[in-house]
Amino acid sequence: MCDNILYEALGVERNSSVYEIRSAYLRVSEKYKEDADKLELIRASYKVLMNPDLRLIYDESGIEGLNKIYADEHQNQNDDTIIEDPDDEDEDDIFHIREDPVKTFTVEVTLEQLYFGCKIPMNVPLDSHCSHCKGTGNEFGQPHPKCPKCGGSGHILINLYPRAMTMAKQICENCLGRGEIENEFSICSCCYGRKTEKKYHKFILYINPGTRGGDIINVPNLKNVKIIVVQKEHHIFELLGNDLIIHKKISFANAFLDSTFPIKTINGKILLIKSENCVITPNSSFVIESEGFPLRENPHKKGNLIVVFTVEMPDTFELRPNIVKEICKIQPRKDITVEPPTSIRDKLYFIDLPFSDVKI
Repeated sequence: MCDNILYEALGVERNSSVYEIRSAYLRVSEKYKEDADKLELIRASYKVLMNPDLRLIYDESGIEGLNKIYADEHQNQNDDTIIEDPDDEDEDDIFHIREDPVKTFTVEVTLEQLYFGCKIPMNVPLDSHCSHCKGTGNEFGQPHPKCPKCGGSGHILINLYPRAMTMAKQICENCLGRGEIENEFSICSCCYGRKTEKKYHKFILYINPGTRGGDIINVPNLKNVKIIVVQKEHHIFELLGNDLIIHKKISFANAFLDSTFPIKTINGKILLIKSENCVITPNSSFVIESEGFPLRENPHKKGNLIVVFTVEMPDTFELRPNIVKEICKIQPRKDITVEPPTSIRDKLYFIDLPFSDVKI
């Protein structure tokens, strides 16, 4: 259910701009800097509403939607009095929201592109230093002065108990955890103090032969970018390990008589399969070696192409007596012996079924 708790904490409307949110944050955080509980909610509200993705989740699902993202983390953690390593600069808020430095994107490719390899032009949005303030968050391009109390770290160390060596990291009340002394009127008009802006980066993604769906590709010039390959469903071939599977329909006559079947491989070759002196049963398979999918570690080697046959059975037919005799010579009938019933409940009932209802 949607709520307005975060907006009310900053004293802004739901349709407020990021500049209005930023200005309200500086104003109310200074006003309530003596109230630790209120200040914690203000900081968490600001962090969510300044992030477009988190703000959208909050607008649609409220705080409950934010908590679902990080359901695996401890829900009672409070970053104002966390006992931790003083050298650890990582922090968390009451919604346990952390930014992942690694950005992942997906690219959909066909089975043919994975087989032969390909080049795909990419254009992905990444956070870069704001070009207007040069990453300082200051409208005039000058860094904000460091907080004299915490030295720019945003935290101070305190003793939890008298005569104890246990230290805790606490948010600096002077700068409210920012590490800088910011002025409401010097906030950058482009990034609104966030110090970053979205920029699109163009590059060519190289997919090697033998790559498959689920593989992760690193971009050489963008260390924090990973591309996840997603394979589109193919209308003819199925990929199973290094083998390609193709389903081939044949008629009832071709299953019993000598026949030749053309099979087109994924690379365009036409292969002829000959069946001589054999009967092709439904769901039987034929293996063609080295015509499957390239191996990831050695694209010159390939798996197998497996042809699975589907026999189209006739709905009904009548056989002449001489043909029935010939069939019985090839495959004699087997009489089924049934033990006599031991009770009325075990009586057997025989009914005539049409040929189409008999499952082989």
